[in-house]
Amino acid sequence: MEAMKLAGHDNNFALLDMIEYPVVVVEPSSRIIYSNSSVETLLKGDCKDCYLSQMLLCKDGSPFELTPQLFKRKQPVRCVYQHGRTKKYLDVFIKESSPGKEPFYVISFVDVTSYVRREKALTEEAMTDPLTEIANRRRFMALFDKELNRADRNQSDLALLLLDVDHFKKVNDEYGHAVGDLVLKELSRVVKKELRDVDVFGRLGGEEFGVVLPGASLTKAHVVADRLRQLVKAAVVKVDGNYIGVTVSIGIIASKGKSSRDLLMKQADSALYSAKHSGRDTVSSFSVLATSMEETRVH
Repeated sequence: MEAMKLAGHDNNFALLDMIEYPVVVVEPSSRIIYSNSSVETLLKGDCKDCYLSQMLLCKDGSPFELTPQLFKRKQPVRCVYQHGRTKKYLDVFIKESSPGKEPFYVISFVDVTSYVRREKALTEEAMTDPLTEIANRRRFMALFDKELNRADRNQSDLALLLLDVDHFKKVNDEYGHAVGDLVLKELSRVVKKELRDVDVFGRLGGEEFGVVLPGASLTKAHVVADRLRQLVKAAVVKVDGNYIGVTVSIGIIASKGKSSRDLLMKQADSALYSAKHSGRDTVSSFSVLATSMEETRVH
């Protein structure tokens, strides 16, 4: 790419073509007045006469703007560049021109896409239950907190369901842990398929699962819980000619506005305990507002 001169200056930036990594020179408005040959490969050659603020987004999603706070940073700025289906993560380094001269900025890029994707994959792995491929306990709690804060801000409904597989030890003892794992995977598949995208579903440990239903009242949560109970009961795993099915007991807690996560977990667990001790294959709900237990016994 042919070097361009900065209007009003004797500066010639052609030497920057000798640098292997991508470099651009921009005015304070972020208009690109020069780019070296490496930029064409990195940014698909679409930087001529463009504004960098229109091409890059900062990590938080805001446009890349040359503010004093930005170019005084000693650390690079993590940005996102997207062109069609191509998405790259870039570390952006900014150097201001010498004082007393017409201002311009020399900006260099390091492509960190592979690093970011690897980091995201590791984070996803650390937050996912390896058997069922749904959220693990840590991720579930983090997403639960997020939904609680949202419900608090909006003074909206929210419900929590705790599901526990009935007599799961018997399945493991009779058929083996490998079959027990298949049962948990099938349960997770059935439940996940029924839930909305906004719902939170995770494995809390062993044969216990949690579901958060944003915007759901106690009545709505009860309907969802009973539907999940029926779907799990109807699902079976075929192993060596044997059709293996399980049932679940479900405890529900519903809340509106500000609530404590620990308190809701404790109350949902109390409802689950009631369901377990009322014959299993049962939905039992606990209302924060009414502070009472409501139970649906399934015969």
